Amino acid sequence: MEDYKIKKANNSDSDSGKRNLWMSILLSLLTGALTLVDTSSPLIYVRWLLGFFYVLFIPGFTLLQALYPKNNEIGAAERFALSMGLSIAMVPFIGYALTFSGIGVNLTFVTITLIGLSLLFVVIALFRRKKESPLRV
Repeated sequence: MEDYKIKKANNSDSDSGKRNLWMSILLSLLTGALTLVDTSSPLIYVRWLLGFFYVLFIPGFTLLQALYPKNNEIGAAERFALSMGLSIAMVPFIGYALTFSGIGVNLTFVTITLIGLSLLFVVIALFRRKKESPLRV
């Protein structure tokens, strides 16, 4: 009976982790779509708010999910703090790479690069979760 409870708890952790990854994909695509909004539109404030959250949280969160695919490895507060720190550390390097790649730093290319890296980290996290998940009987 206790084995069933343990398996059920592990499945719920896995489901919430997958849900978090899918929400980060949705937020990435929504933020990317909002960069196309005209600056005179009232949606510019939503773009600022989502962009702020996206730049300061999502890249680090998806990288952390790729590094630690199980939700029970680190706590929620630690995951949040590490996600913020990784994002703050990662975004300047992306700008630096764009500057010297010849593309240049502007809203479109920074957004595309952040979305691409976030989606890459999500794919890696989903692959690692699938690889490490035990077979269900």
